[in-house]
Amino acid sequence: MKRVTTIRLDVAEIAQKAALSAKLAKAVAAYDDEVEAANGLVQQANDKMEAASVTLNAVLAEVNGFANRVHDELQRLMTSAGTDWQDTPDGEAVEEWRKAWENLDTTPVPVCRASTFDDADESLRDILDDIENTPRPPRE
Repeated sequence: MKRVTTIRLDVAEIAQKAALSAKLAKAVAAYDDEVEAANGLVQQANDKMEAASVTLNAVLAEVNGFANRVHDELQRLMTSAGTDWQDTPDGEAVEEWRKAWENLDTTPVPVCRASTFDDADESLRDILDDIENTPRPPRE
């Protein structure tokens, strides 16, 4: 019967395995710390963007209200002036101006939110577990 040779880690390799495991754990922790810090900055930026969007949309609502009042007043002027006046150069100019106010785009802007960063991939933690929990080589 043929004897199977087993492969064993020698003392230096066992020490290297432990060192790599510790090094990987430290790198993953540092990565996660940076992700947490970056996500904090992203959250601050998102908060500022949300506040800016709220302010901008409030001003757009004011502009919309003003545009609607001007448009409605011009519409009343056109209606009360009659079709003869509407066909004059002055009437056509007022109609063009009324349409400009009618077509003013005051659509609210959506809140712009940046994405966050993810923690170290779970597969990195699996590698760390695999390194730390490798079985001992079989005894001869």
